[in-house]
Amino acid sequence: IRDNLLFSMSYDSSIHYRCRAGVGDSRCKAALESTRLRWSEPKRLFADCGAFQYRSMDVPANISGEQITADSVWSYYENSHLGSGTFDWDEILLCSPDHIITPDMDDRTAESRLEFSRRHAAGFLGLSTSDPRVTPVAVIHGRTVEERKRQYEKFVQMGYDYVALGGMVPLSGKRNLVLEIIAGIVDPEEPLIQEDSILARCRRDGVRIHIFGLNSPDWIRWWYRLGIDSFDGSKLS
Repeated sequence: IRDNLLFSMSYDSSIHYRCRAGVGDSRCKAALESTRLRWSEPKRLFADCGAFQYRSMDVPANISGEQITADSVWSYYENSHLGSGTFDWDEILLCSPDHIITPDMDDRTAESRLEFSRRHAAGFLGLSTSDPRVTPVAVIHGRTVEERKRQYEKFVQMGYDYVALGGMVPLSGKRNLVLEIIAGIVDPEEPLIQEDSILARCRRDGVRIHIFGLNSPDWIRWWYRLGIDSFDGSKLS
């Protein structure tokens, strides 16, 4: 946690930058100056656009009511994380705007949301070139494994070399389905990665992969076994 900071546009990020020795809340200062916790700046940043907060909106908007677009998301990241007063990051991973899709969505709604993610991913990729420190991350959604694979191919064709699998949190208790989506595994007792799976495609294409929202000890075991590049979640891990 001291090396890696996770951010979302759904929450105010500034507290993380204020909370360092000599700055901000006195309780924070006391903790950082104690003999048990020495201050050291974090090394890596991962930030997303807060898609869970606007999942029920037809027209996505952030907590301030501003419409979610490649430009608005990039502007937020730039102001919150890339300017003066932030850390000297070793790695900056920033997610392009996405819109969550659920398995029960009708074709029209699902395709509209897939197109939203594709369109703004293209715009975001161009904007990200203005800061060489940034690695843009495209977020994959879909109702089926095949929809996710098609979305993956679109992002790779655009030029993304880092992708994330979104919409996974509701599936946290469905181990077999999650492993099938990621790696095409049909038998967790003999976990063979299928050559046509998203994970296998990532490895062939030189693309790194992030898993959203699954970081219980059981899932972490699987991520290490499968060689997943990064993951996040609300638990301390």
